[in-house]
Amino acid sequence: MELRIPLFGTEQFGLINFPYLPTEIALFVDGGVAWTANDPPQIGPVSEWFKDTRSAERIPVFSTGVSTRVNLFGYTVLEIFYAKPWQRPVKGAHFGFQIIPGW
Repeated sequence: MELRIPLFGTEQFGLINFPYLPTEIALFVDGGVAWTANDPPQIGPVSEWFKDTRSAERIPVFSTGVSTRVNLFGYTVLEIFYAKPWQRPVKGAHFGFQIIPGW
């Protein structure tokens, strides 16, 4: 789930009228689980998902964070993000960078 806020853009689509470098700020929460036919997911009570941070079981994992996305000429999107994985407290939060096609 994402909440995107258009920071720079046109008068209709941005908090600040600067259409030359459309920029969004996004707050996000994501989750997922991976499995195979021989190793099914362990979907138990939701309260257990956040207690067991070192589980070898295939339980859902979640993260939250913030990102900034800049659209360059409608051709490519540059994204910088900061994410905190909830099931890996020892690892801490992570910065990342992506180049994404704009189409």
